[in-house]
Amino acid sequence: MNVYQQARLSNQIKDYFDEVNFPEWSIIGYLYSIRNSIFTSTNANEVAVIMKEIINNYGKLTSFLVNAWRKLEQLVKNFESIWNRPEIQQYFDKLDFNYNKNEY
Repeated sequence: MNVYQQARLSNQIKDYFDEVNFPEWSIIGYLYSIRNSIFTSTNANEVAVIMKEIINNYGKLTSFLVNAWRKLEQLVKNFESIWNRPEIQQYFDKLDFNYNKNEY
């Protein structure tokens, strides 16, 4: 993923956390909220790193309600186990399928 794509992904993640009500925040929810995905399974680790960084940074903000902060804390704490769930792999499989379908 190039620098432009990383910045775009970072902005999309921030938009998700700004636009979605905190009780609904989830990793899979974020992934499915993306329009015109800019990555495939080959970028999954980069996506995870960027997402974790943003979640950690949002967790440091003091302007959040206590419950929103707790939700972020929960996402950070459970990130690895959530990221390794079959739903996440299925999401990336779907991206790969669509990418390969459009390439031919």
